[in-house]
Amino acid sequence: MIRTLLLAAALTLAARTAGAQTAAECRTAMEKSSPQTLMNICIDRDAGEAQDRLDALLARLRAGLDPARWKALLQVQRRWVDYQAEHCEFEAARYQGGSVQPFVRALCFIQVTEDRIRQLKGSVAQV
Repeated sequence: MIRTLLLAAALTLAARTAGAQTAAECRTAMEKSSPQTLMNICIDRDAGEAQDRLDALLARLRAGLDPARWKALLQVQRRWVDYQAEHCEFEAARYQGGSVQPFVRALCFIQVTEDRIRQLKGSVAQV
């Protein structure tokens, strides 16, 4: 059951994005042989794209904030990065040693990053 849910999540995320390996290529590769490694590669690509979206938002915020407020946001963001890493390690730890562990970690990273983007977008409206 969990494997089916994780595969569905991978396919959904892969379908939303494009990259060095397209979503269609990821999906086709998973359908043909379904190795966990391919799922991990696709989800890692999606995690990188989520990070890119967050970085772009931070750049827009930097342009709109006064220096003191930007410095304060950077301090908060550094703490948030630590939280993100520790939280996602915690989530993935239950699969310690399993081939699905990197997938769960990356999926958590995407979810937490997307949550952070939504939080910061509230700040953008305030800038």
